[in-house]
Amino acid sequence: MTGDTRPISLWRQLWFWLHTPPGIRIFLVKYKGDRAGYLLLRELAPECAYITECLAKQHQGFGIGSLLVAYAQTRHQSLIADILQTNQPSIGLHTRNGFVLESQQGEILRYVWSKS
Repeated sequence: MTGDTRPISLWRQLWFWLHTPPGIRIFLVKYKGDRAGYLLLRELAPECAYITECLAKQHQGFGIGSLLVAYAQTRHQSLIADILQTNQPSIGLHTRNGFVLESQQGEILRYVWSKS
């Protein structure tokens, strides 16, 4: 959602927490005592949100991403994920969890999920 791929230091995290716009919910993930990543939901309406999640490489492959997506699916009726077409792990995560490709704009693929 931000396009910023720089590492997130403790000070950048603190700044973000202090300046988070309304409608954004951030959930930090810990795994075996380590900061493993985050889930970020930007609410567009009470029933719809943009979703993005990020896990450190060493914490991928344990099903944590699917748990994050499942949690977001309990909070909203529909979710939107904008994903770079080169990000195959993220595309796989979302399609395994019921997201379908809705559109493409340049290198960005838009996947959507709706509660049936």
